[in-house]
Amino acid sequence: MDTIIISDDLSGAAGMASLIGTGIPAIPFKNIDVLGKMKSSIISLDLETRNTGNAGQRLDYVKELYPEAFILTRIDTMLRGSTSDFIEFMCKFEKLLITDTIPDFERYTYTGLTIQNERKMTIRDIVPVKLHDSIIIADSRTYSDIGTLAKRCLNENLLPVDPGIMIKLYLEMR
Repeated sequence: MDTIIISDDLSGAAGMASLIGTGIPAIPFKNIDVLGKMKSSIISLDLETRNTGNAGQRLDYVKELYPEAFILTRIDTMLRGSTSDFIEFMCKFEKLLITDTIPDFERYTYTGLTIQNERKMTIRDIVPVKLHDSIIIADSRTYSDIGTLAKRCLNENLLPVDPGIMIKLYLEMR
């Protein structure tokens, strides 16, 4: 296994596994010890932390168990749960690029806001203040924009955090 993509719940992990391709396993945290035995080069891990409050400990544990693995995270699409813990963990490795765009749901990112219908959320509000300089919140509306941002991550040594399609495209370009 070369890459672990971490989500905070099973729907996120299963979604990433199916998005990446056939044969990518989605493993729940309680079975973390089997990751090293998996033949797949990419594993999608459900950290089971949506409502537990211990995401930081579990994220550190994954890195401790698999120090050579390249770790990516997919945050909750509604920015719920342990999103700030995931961002803080990933900022230990590289600067992050976040865009919370899902064109199929008419959700896009503009000037640091996730916008869907009349609802707006400020993405920076979920980022610990001490990490504001460690993230880039990028505008996007279309799949083409997301592809451009995946390439930007590769070219500028940024880690893509969301959406899942950006992570997939980044891995394909890597």
